[in-house]
Amino acid sequence: MKKLLLVTAIVLFVCSISTRAAGISFGLKGGLAIANASGDFIDAMAEEMEAEVGSKMGFLGGIFADIGLSENFGIQPEILYISKGIKATGEEDEEEFTSTVNLTYLEIPLLLKLKIPASPQLRFQILAGPAIGMNLGAKVAIDVEGEDIPDEDIKDDIKYMDMGVSFGAGVGIGMGSGILTLDGRYTMGLISIADDEDDAKNNYISIMAGYAFNSGK
Repeated sequence: MKKLLLVTAIVLFVCSISTRAAGISFGLKGGLAIANASGDFIDAMAEEMEAEVGSKMGFLGGIFADIGLSENFGIQPEILYISKGIKATGEEDEEEFTSTVNLTYLEIPLLLKLKIPASPQLRFQILAGPAIGMNLGAKVAIDVEGEDIPDEDIKDDIKYMDMGVSFGAGVGIGMGSGILTLDGRYTMGLISIADDEDDAKNNYISIMAGYAFNSGK
């Protein structure tokens, strides 16, 4: 119930702003997420497995709104499906292995946007704000040459809620009746996702392209 109330509150907040907005448009976006995790638990796991822990690549995409508060300021709420996690590589009993933690989230960033016009058809954008995620699934896939190992479901070991802060920059290019958007951002985890006392935080870099239809300026 608390989760439903949280999502409802965000939607109502965005709707209340949009009624007073200088312009509003909606769009679709998608791109690449380069994800990793940090914290004492990740360091201890790497040491115990004698493995090198690094980033994994995944997809993210969804819908967004561009709500203009003035000519140069706005709010950009998004609803994104995103794949996070980590990848570890190492060797055990003279056999190389790869262990991938796949975490999927429904994430809701609420970004403040500064728009800097460069020409009638081009503007630069600076984005920053909180991002709340809801865990949809969590599995570990282990790849050892010559062995067929089923994925392990670890959703019960991962907290349902994740929270971070995003900041980045991009451009908006007038195209047709809307705006093509390109942006890159970094999202830093603020809370541990481990459902115990261990410390493990999600972090990721995202590169996205999108298109806002019937954009207000």
